[in-house]
Amino acid sequence: MREVCIDGAPLVVDDLIHDKSAAAARVTFRESIEITTGTLNEVASESIGEAIAYLRRIEPAIVELAAGFRDLPGAAEFDSLRQLYEGLYWLNLLLDRLQSAFGVDLGPKISSDAVREYHRRFSAILKRLIGAQEGEDYSVIAGVLESEILPLVPIWKAMFEEVGKKFRTRQ
Repeated sequence: MREVCIDGAPLVVDDLIHDKSAAAARVTFRESIEITTGTLNEVASESIGEAIAYLRRIEPAIVELAAGFRDLPGAAEFDSLRQLYEGLYWLNLLLDRLQSAFGVDLGPKISSDAVREYHRRFSAILKRLIGAQEGEDYSVIAGVLESEILPLVPIWKAMFEEVGKKFRTRQ
């Protein structure tokens, strides 16, 4: 499934998760529900494109977020950090699913060992980031964002671009 629209407006999964009563009311009082489907390859290709676009957007956002944690962070910074966690989780999940569902090999540029090492490293970085957040050590959060998360963005881009090339050759 690629998209669900209720009365012409896209249904956003976050709306269902964060505001269940509004989402329920929206589904209950409807005139039309449209569901757009696609092949698994089409959905995967679209997801790869969204992942690359997301990575382009978060690169400058990570720099801004780190600066926000160097100052006295407020609710907006913590919300942005939560959204970053969710986005990074989505990227990792997507890459894992693409590799397992389609048997996509990232090729000579990025070996399977490099991907495993990347996952191990990324997990350790996230643990440090969460520990710093729980310990209210905001300078560590800023440092981890800038020196450890930000350098991973080009690696993610390379992985998704390589996977995207594999999908374009399949279609």
